[in-house]
Amino acid sequence: MAALSELPALFTNNDMRNKVASAIIIKAQALLTGTPTDDQKTWAIEALRTPMAERDWVWAYMLAANAGSSVETILGANDTAIQNAVNAAVEAIYPSP
Repeated sequence: MAALSELPALFTNNDMRNKVASAIIIKAQALLTGTPTDDQKTWAIEALRTPMAERDWVWAYMLAANAGSSVETILGANDTAIQNAVNAAVEAIYPSP
């Protein structure tokens, strides 16, 4: 389990933040090629414009959702796991109908 004192260092981990930003772009594009809700469409357009601004709240959500995992597990997540976690974060805030 990641200790609360370890989370701030994870929050500023640029490698993971950049992976999250990439996954945000992919999620935004996927939403726009489907039938997004108005909220999803608004978010997706903004995410494509400013993925770095969106990544911090998504990364914070992901850290909270995975706080029971070790630091090594969190940092060792593969691309699929990161994409799935980003998708889950966005769906939690902007659910599909």
